[in-house]
Amino acid sequence: MVMTQYIITALSLYFKIDNSPITRNDSRIEEIYSDGSVDIIGNVRMIRSASGDIPVEFNIVQGYFQAQHMNLNSLKNSPIQCTGLFVSNNNLENFNHLPSGLVNLDISNNKFKNFQGLKTEFLTRLDAFGNPLESLEGLPTSPPEEPLGISITWSKHLPLLRLLVATDIDLLGRPGEHFEPVESILRRYAGQGKRAMFDCQKELEDAGFEENARW
Repeated sequence: MVMTQYIITALSLYFKIDNSPITRNDSRIEEIYSDGSVDIIGNVRMIRSASGDIPVEFNIVQGYFQAQHMNLNSLKNSPIQCTGLFVSNNNLENFNHLPSGLVNLDISNNKFKNFQGLKTEFLTRLDAFGNPLESLEGLPTSPPEEPLGISITWSKHLPLLRLLVATDIDLLGRPGEHFEPVESILRRYAGQGKRAMFDCQKELEDAGFEENARW
């Protein structure tokens, strides 16, 4: 009972469900397990930073989980399963503790250098701009069954041909950077994967973007 009260207090202090406060007898808290994890019905939003952590352990969230601008250093305690995860503007470096079942994932403005550990089985949207990417390792090697949209920040040194597994490709850049031809070329071959790799590679090389013309 004491642990249950503590968890409900922590939930009400650090989170909202469907943008409304959490109350002591909130029916949206579907289950509190003996290990301290919780099931939630609804969309969960973290509203207060907790020293770089997610202060409650989530099990299944029947909706999305949102924790932007919370100084998170890890996804530990994030849901085991949810439909969307929105954790932009944190300090995340890896996909440890990433939920399953994700349809939408926003990891923009974090510290990811690649996508190793990413779960893409159900993913239809990945927003990852503002990360210091060094490679696209971890993205699927062939187009997934469901259409996939990806957005990243362009770098002249970043291999980009793996983006061809996506059906929707968005590149972002800094003012003055001349990356629009790269985006245009990639979009012409979007969703075709490796079978379009050599044609896309040649166009990128002819346009002067040799380093982008790598898998």
